[in-house]
Amino acid sequence: MKVAHFAPFAPHRCGLYESVRDLMVAERLAGLEPALVDTGVEGKRQVGAEDRGVKALDYDDALDADLLATHTEIPASFLARTKAPVVHVIHGRPESSFRIQQRGGAPILDLYARWAKDQRWRSFVTLWTEHVPYWAPLVNGKLRATSSPPCDLGLYSREGPQHPWNPRGLVNVLVADQWRDDADPYHAVHGLLLLANFLPGLRVHLYACQTPLGPWEHLIRALRERGILGETKGVMLGFDEVLRAADCVVSPHRIGTRVIREALAVGTPVVAPGCRHTPWSGFGPHDPEGYADWTLRCLESPRETSAEDFALPRIGQELAAIYQQAIS
Repeated sequence: MKVAHFAPFAPHRCGLYESVRDLMVAERLAGLEPALVDTGVEGKRQVGAEDRGVKALDYDDALDADLLATHTEIPASFLARTKAPVVHVIHGRPESSFRIQQRGGAPILDLYARWAKDQRWRSFVTLWTEHVPYWAPLVNGKLRATSSPPCDLGLYSREGPQHPWNPRGLVNVLVADQWRDDADPYHAVHGLLLLANFLPGLRVHLYACQTPLGPWEHLIRALRERGILGETKGVMLGFDEVLRAADCVVSPHRIGTRVIREALAVGTPVVAPGCRHTPWSGFGPHDPEGYADWTLRCLESPRETSAEDFALPRIGQELAAIYQQAIS
């Protein structure tokens, strides 16, 4: 089965692309023939470019595909030229999509509801079972889910170099989730400020920082005044080295985000509220004391981590079954 994926070709610059690439690797392991059609970033496309076994193709290259797997909206003019069924992979978080439209932004929910009424769209796929209750009412029985999102455990492995922290603490905690309206590290950082009362030598390293800092300036100042501020960086290449160097990663997310699954893949424990992929999760997302307590537990009693939830062979088989149903 030839599966044409429609997504921006943006190696190391776009989390959506990296997830699509992982899906394609998983599909190859399941005997499928995935290909990527570059939909472009801000109007710029890179047809012909290659990255780790993925080549950016043009729309015409997908005319013979058995199935179209969309990750973003694609031109109606192309859809009219092929009769292949469509499966849409939902990468966004439900509340985030809801809030964006509520504020007058992109009408994401309206778009999904319209597609769900069209027989051309056979199914919608979420990579997070935690999102099923939110998307299911919108798409008229067409929702499917993989057991977990994928992670290429060949790229993110325990073996490899470690980033040299500067400044370095006796204990180095990494916070690396992007600052988002529906979930950002706001409560987590307050929890780590509390943790400093019980953990001498703590350094908190903040990655995926955005500029301008806005009100984050005050939190960063508080970390600096407590003497626990480590590195502050944006989105960086070589992130696997950063993950390996951390004693633990603290995340505000319940789901297996890229940060969580890549951290577990390189062997770094994760503290995340209510997250089924890690044992250090017995607290709520808005609980600073919970972040402090469970991070201390994680650091004092480390355990072997596992990323088997995200293994590509199983995810590939699950996708193959979803795709087969869509073309039947």
